[in-house]
Amino acid sequence: MISKCKKGIITWLIESDVIEASDRELYEYAIHSLWLSVAPLIIALVFGIIMGSTKEAVMMIFPFMAIRKFSGGYHAKRERNCLIGSSLLIMLCVFGASYLEYGTVISVCLILAVTSLITFSPIDSENRRLDVDEKSRYKVMTAVIAILFSVLHFILAVSGGESAAVCIAVGLILSAGLQVPCVVKRLMKSEY
Repeated sequence: MISKCKKGIITWLIESDVIEASDRELYEYAIHSLWLSVAPLIIALVFGIIMGSTKEAVMMIFPFMAIRKFSGGYHAKRERNCLIGSSLLIMLCVFGASYLEYGTVISVCLILAVTSLITFSPIDSENRRLDVDEKSRYKVMTAVIAILFSVLHFILAVSGGESAAVCIAVGLILSAGLQVPCVVKRLMKSEY
């Protein structure tokens, strides 16, 4: 479905003389990248609206979207599987962000998630390997983003914003959780 839409948009742009036919592949990649960037937000908003938890959905997905680009993690091989799996995970996280109560368990899970993100990031995608410079920059960006959101989490928690603190924690825990299959696979191969 997404591929058909992407090809239809590019064909229309070519027929309208907006872009050159020789640039089709470049624009298809750009649309695909844009879709991958906004898809989590769209999915979270849809489930947030359905569950009556739009605010929680947005507060949960922003930490995830901010850090996922730099931290890496598991990627499904097929787009359909990615969409289904991502939708289910995001739905579960929106539910959790809406109904979990703030407490020690959330804070401990957050600290473990942030420690894991800082330790294991970035995780290369099989589709695009990072060079040494990119790995170094992505590791720093992951650490900075994770620490900033953690600080925000604890500030919200002590200032009466416990529900917002839970949402931020869930977004960071989701990011770390998506690294677990890759970390386990690497540990089994003794790469770490």
